[in-house]
Amino acid sequence: MTPTVALTGVQQARLHELTAAAVMNVSRGLTQMFSADVVVTALRIETVPLHEVITMVGDPEMEVAGIYLMAEGDVSGHLLLLMRIPSAMELCDILLESPPGATQELGEMEISALGEVGNIVGSFFLNSMADSSGLRLQVSPPVVACDMAGALISAALTDVAMYADEALVIDANFEHRGRRLPAWFLAFPDPTMLPAMLGTGGGA
Repeated sequence: MTPTVALTGVQQARLHELTAAAVMNVSRGLTQMFSADVVVTALRIETVPLHEVITMVGDPEMEVAGIYLMAEGDVSGHLLLLMRIPSAMELCDILLESPPGATQELGEMEISALGEVGNIVGSFFLNSMADSSGLRLQVSPPVVACDMAGALISAALTDVAMYADEALVIDANFEHRGRRLPAWFLAFPDPTMLPAMLGTGGGA
């Protein structure tokens, strides 16, 4: 397995800067795609070993909606967006311009809306991160699933464990007119991607 990339303090600061910019790009993408003015804010950004990822979202048995994307190109990358089911339904109300509480289940139309969120997250977040180093990525269509958080994260880890030792975990909010909907962005970049993005090699 590829060794874990250790980042210096300067590299960590640069990573936070790039991630914050990528999250802002996601906000712009959501506003462009939907008429609702939705802003994504990053509350906490951490790089953690893969075996700690499940603990970062709290209860592994929490029912969530997950949006999963893969990226290929100059490097590989995966991204999993998780939201509690009630928060996902509230987000669907906003995106579909429905009254608060109108969404009572995640049907075909709601899943499609969440898939569009995945498309925006993939294209604006992953490519924003890659563009900082001139890397080219092609993002796959998103897969939307509802399950326990631990099950969805475990499935993602099965895909990435062959090449990645770390994950970038972003504790975030979708915000709209005073409503804050918690979400988690779990990014699994190729270990060669981080030093390229940060402009320097790994190491303490």
